[in-house]
Amino acid sequence: MKTEYMFLKLKALTPVHIGCDEIYEPTSFFIDKSSNELINFDLSEFIDLLEKNDLNKLISICREGTPASLIKLWRFIRQQAQSFQIDGQRVPVCTGLVNHYDRTLGISLNDSRKLKNEINQFQILRSAFDPITGLLYLPGSAIKGSIRTAILNKRLKSKKELPNKKFVGDKASRKIQQEILKYDFKNLESDPFRLLKVSDFIPTGLVSRKIVYAVNQKKQPSKFNKRAPYQIMEIIEPGTEFVGIISLQKPQKSSLMKRSLTKVEVLNALK
Repeated sequence: MKTEYMFLKLKALTPVHIGCDEIYEPTSFFIDKSSNELINFDLSEFIDLLEKNDLNKLISICREGTPASLIKLWRFIRQQAQSFQIDGQRVPVCTGLVNHYDRTLGISLNDSRKLKNEINQFQILRSAFDPITGLLYLPGSAIKGSIRTAILNKRLKSKKELPNKKFVGDKASRKIQQEILKYDFKNLESDPFRLLKVSDFIPTGLVSRKIVYAVNQKKQPSKFNKRAPYQIMEIIEPGTEFVGIISLQKPQKSSLMKRSLTKVEVLNALK
């Protein structure tokens, strides 16, 4: 089976966040106010540094299992980590998060409602990262999803590719894709994207990253529309470059695909 390869370099033009269903664990970091950085450290190393009395205190806090005990735990970890001058992976944070961190750790332990709200909101979403090196990267699955969207948009702009019927309901998106890509979802071998393989895109150097707030701001705000809740997330800064490989196989003559992809179509769609 003949395969064409595309060796590509991507450059982030805007802040980029591609999640990985992981957060910065509050038991493994503290925020350094002097440098505006989150210090993500090795928890096992931290525990090894504790004296017996402090270790017993840590165990006692963990056994409480209440929202108040979580604030106690954060306070304990910050105090001990700073006293040990423990270091780790340093990630710049926005100024607002430094103040937010102090405010959260300063909450009264008797205000259970406020405790729950603040704890739920103080979650820092991580970008996709290599668990061994800690470096951020762009997952191939995310790139492939972007290519699929680009191809669908390009074909949809052509009158010949417009769906010949109107679709509604939860499954409308899938049905529109079937119509445009000319495949049967019950037989995935007919999906042209089955032959498109995308590697993970690896940074060409150190990745510039930062932890910021993501806010869903309405384009036409009014006094009746409240702003959606914020999220705290790690982003890749603009200017960071990544390299990766996209391969595209040509279908066999016996293939069930009605219209396959081509290298030219993929590159033109991405433009």
